[in-house]
Amino acid sequence: MWGRLTGTAQLRLVELVLVELVLLMGLYSNSGTLRFLRILVSAKLLCMSTATFTAAVTHESPWYVARCLEVEVASQGSTVEDALASLKEALELYFEDTALPDGFEPPLIATVELSA
Repeated sequence: MWGRLTGTAQLRLVELVLVELVLLMGLYSNSGTLRFLRILVSAKLLCMSTATFTAAVTHESPWYVARCLEVEVASQGSTVEDALASLKEALELYFEDTALPDGFEPPLIATVELSA
């Protein structure tokens, strides 16, 4: 079952389990709360996975448009940096309900020449 849960669902499940453990163990004093928070952060870091995506950025005046080449997600910004930051946020929202891919081949990027 764990493998079928998205990253967000896994984190929520870990949080619920840890809250139950804190209540059962009586760790709700000030020092216990601090210890619980450290455990929670450690658990979240263990559950988080990362993936690297390829972005193509084009200038479509007045905007820069960033498109992810692996999934159909795009965003825009007034600078290249803003467009990429917006794309990152859009990808995080996209993968909030969908698991990150285990792996994929990077896209082939090629130019195509047309004669006039």
